[in-house]
Amino acid sequence: AIAGSLEYIKTQNGYSDYYPEFGWFGNLEQMSPFTGYLVRASSNSSFTYNTGNLLSSVSSAVYTQVENDELNIHDYEYNGTLTTAIYIDNDRVDSYDYELRAYDGRECVGYAEGLYFPLDGNVIFPLMVYGNKAGNTLSFEVYNKTTDEYLNVEEEFVFSPDMKLGDGYDPVVLNTEEQPIEHSI
Repeated sequence: AIAGSLEYIKTQNGYSDYYPEFGWFGNLEQMSPFTGYLVRASSNSSFTYNTGNLLSSVSSAVYTQVENDELNIHDYEYNGTLTTAIYIDNDRVDSYDYELRAYDGRECVGYAEGLYFPLDGNVIFPLMVYGNKAGNTLSFEVYNKTTDEYLNVEEEFVFSPDMKLGDGYDPVVLNTEEQPIEHSI
């Protein structure tokens, strides 16, 4: 590939951004044969598929996909990504005790756990969201795994296929306050 022309790669369940001084970083760590990928480049280029790791270094926190019975990604034709930072009462979350969830109405359309971003030492939430058409409003909540509480996120976004918002250096800021959402069955 032309040096520095590849910026972003995603598949149906993960993505990575390219950082010129570092290399590839995100929750997509390895490419697999027979899997489809979308790559964004700043100029026309060609590249050779390599069976090696995408990550330039191993993160100290291992990213794991959260088990979530609410979401089957194969129900959706499109996806998009938001690299986010969560703020609770104006303080940035720097903990793995939280999970970010995205909703289209009452339907869960994405979730992410925290991931250590080694270039600045902060925790980011690499969120993939799913949908079947553009224009749906996405709302968010933060789940505290330690206290079993849910917090509303103030911001909302409109879904569009292949959307890409934020990166590790400039994440989408999601604000919430330490006021749990009431859930009842």
